[in-house]
Amino acid sequence: MPIATSFALKNTSIRIPARGLGTFQVDPSLYPEGSVKDSVLHALKIGYRHIDAALAYGWGSVERGIGAAIRASGVPREDVFVVTKLHNCFHAPEDVEVGMNMSLKNLGLGYVPYAYTKGENYSTVRKPDGKPVVDIELSRAFDTTWKAMENLVDQGKAKLIGVSNFSTPKLKRLLSVCRIFPVVNQVELNPYFPQKQLLRFCHEHEIHVTAYGPLGCTPVPYLIGRQTTGPLEDCTLSPEDHAALGQLMGSNGEKAVRNLETKEYLGFDNFNEDFEEP
Repeated sequence: MPIATSFALKNTSIRIPARGLGTFQVDPSLYPEGSVKDSVLHALKIGYRHIDAALAYGWGSVERGIGAAIRASGVPREDVFVVTKLHNCFHAPEDVEVGMNMSLKNLGLGYVPYAYTKGENYSTVRKPDGKPVVDIELSRAFDTTWKAMENLVDQGKAKLIGVSNFSTPKLKRLLSVCRIFPVVNQVELNPYFPQKQLLRFCHEHEIHVTAYGPLGCTPVPYLIGRQTTGPLEDCTLSPEDHAALGQLMGSNGEKAVRNLETKEYLGFDNFNEDFEEP
């Protein structure tokens, strides 16, 4: 079976490229904006047409590098599928447009969920141990955040909107109240964390699934340095499993985002799909 290069999204003529370049693991202290620009520019030159970003990645520095690369590449803007994400401290309805405007300014482009308590200049308030202070009530009210995001589409500031790390219960609730359909749910998806129930639900409701960490999320060089087995060195995976890594994103309708450290971003984890969190 031929490997798909793009997938149709529900209720739109726009297609999402089957593979993309992720920028989540870019540490601004190690990778200045110029190196982000160079990496993205190289990706565009070799054929990447999807770039995944977020305001939280370097607090705007990554977005600025991406925008600079697109402008320098000569690739028409309309040919590049750019994703950015509403930072956790912008989930109050009155803050959604503020967050989007910051991303648009950083990117320099015409268009493009647990919520944390806001700190000064919209930074994340953190506990002494470094974990974020979670605004529980706002986290539960993600449907109000979504309604404000729908307004971004009405204003032409975003062509499409979707979600990230949404569980099945959260998707069910969102689908019951949304005016504009969430075309994508971006989640970790790989042979170590297949999320079969969530994947099945998304397929049934025509929500496209974007996989981040398709080869496993812990960086291989880090594992090698700690003499720890990682996904690519795990001899318990059969040759068929390894082959499946290459086919997973092409035949099942999921898109892979290849990342350029997930720790310190989450206050807690919950992977029980039958539990409504928080």
